[in-house]
Amino acid sequence: MNVEIAERLAARRRLAGLSQEALAEKLGVSRQAVSKWERGEGLPDVYILAQIAQLYGVTVSNLIGEEEPPKKANPHFHIYVLLLSVALYGEAFTATHAILFGFVWTGLILYLISGARESRRHREEEKPCV
Repeated sequence: MNVEIAERLAARRRLAGLSQEALAEKLGVSRQAVSKWERGEGLPDVYILAQIAQLYGVTVSNLIGEEEPPKKANPHFHIYVLLLSVALYGEAFTATHAILFGFVWTGLILYLISGARESRRHREEEKPCV
């Protein structure tokens, strides 16, 4: 097993202020199992690893030391929310709503433009130098 993962598990536990026994109790395993993981003699199963990550407020990838890729924005979600809000107002769509609608659309367009720029910048950074 990777010693770095074992050290990371132990460091996260200490950072959370938990003893091996307290962590074992929260996870429903023995203290010896936690000790074994932290000595690098084994790994918790995936389900337990997910519980540990949730307990510490991190992702499993972060817990085992993998670098996480940047999260991509999903602008389509915002469009659906906007269209749903318009649909819910129906005929009660007043002048005030129209003004707010305009602000939301302006914000959405600016968001999409900035996301496109950011995406282009990330692609340019990933291009190999030839």
